[in-house]
Amino acid sequence: MAYLARDRRREAILNAAAEIMVTEGFRAVTARSVAAGMGASAGIVHHHFASIADLVRAAWQYHTEALIEEFTEAAAGLSAEDSVELFMEDLISPGRESHVQIWSDGWHEAQFDPEFAEVYATVFRACRDCLADVIAAGRAAGAFRGDREPVASALTIVTMAMAVSGLSAVRAPLVDQAQARTMLAELVGQELGYRPRWAWGLGGGSRTA
Repeated sequence: MAYLARDRRREAILNAAAEIMVTEGFRAVTARSVAAGMGASAGIVHHHFASIADLVRAAWQYHTEALIEEFTEAAAGLSAEDSVELFMEDLISPGRESHVQIWSDGWHEAQFDPEFAEVYATVFRACRDCLADVIAAGRAAGAFRGDREPVASALTIVTMAMAVSGLSAVRAPLVDQAQARTMLAELVGQELGYRPRWAWGLGGGSRTA
């Protein structure tokens, strides 16, 4: 591995650990596996992180915050409706299962690690607030209906979207993709007063709920 400044080394470690989380799961993250992904020795991982638990927490936060930033940047040039649809598509589109799995694995880890639970809560709130900003803008523009606080609507949508998408992503899914889309389209309709474009083929032909 070529020489990197300390901050760059830490970022490289986080990237390598996050890649392992996404492709192989949390339990596959070890000093050796991360170092191998970097083309470095395990000592560099131990130098930057006191424990693997510390690394897992930091890498999960690094990765999920990057996903939120990616959405925020993509949504900046979109309408409020298209931004909500992008947010939902990120969770229920084929090929995006790794995004769902990383949140599901984080939720599971948070049940057993109080420090991870704090990290999970911080990132979850950031995700909720990101969607709340979109909802507030959409209501101000007249695109969305409803009188609930944007944060309350966002909390409902994010919580249910992650639950439903998580059920549809397991290897023996209890909810298939079509069912997930139907449920989430109904939820968006209830909260925001319009039917997402990707739900038109599920029985709706109008964007207004």
